[in-house]
Amino acid sequence: MFGRKKKPSFMLPFPLHFKDGAAAVEYASRFMVCKLTLGAELPAVVLDARTQFGATEAVRVTEDGVQTAALQVCGDGGGFVTLSQTAGPKGPKLAPGDLVLWRAFQYLEDMGKRSPDKRSGWVGLITGVLAPTLQEEGWVGKDRFGA
Repeated sequence: MFGRKKKPSFMLPFPLHFKDGAAAVEYASRFMVCKLTLGAELPAVVLDARTQFGATEAVRVTEDGVQTAALQVCGDGGGFVTLSQTAGPKGPKLAPGDLVLWRAFQYLEDMGKRSPDKRSGWVGLITGVLAPTLQEEGWVGKDRFGA
């Protein structure tokens, strides 16, 4: 779950509209609580895996339609990078810059040890695409992934 880091002394002018997914994740990382725990649902931005990891595709799509993307998940210090798959083949085609909802479901200690940022050991699923709009209740959802 994520929320505000501290209660502001003024009311924010909701809804907040961000120019893109990267700006939304930057805002969430700086000003919201992005607690990384089992089952946490956090905003993340899709990165270009070609520039991030030297992959041949920005987002990989398997024959069955499941997509694998590099993500910048919100968190302290600007967040962390991880690879994640969509929760199923049904859903929109992802592209770098898309804002998505990522759900943490397991920590793999061995993977965490391989990275300077131990948070990269978290494995999760991309469950949906978000609009870069934050309302008082949370991020605005656009599309979901499923079977």
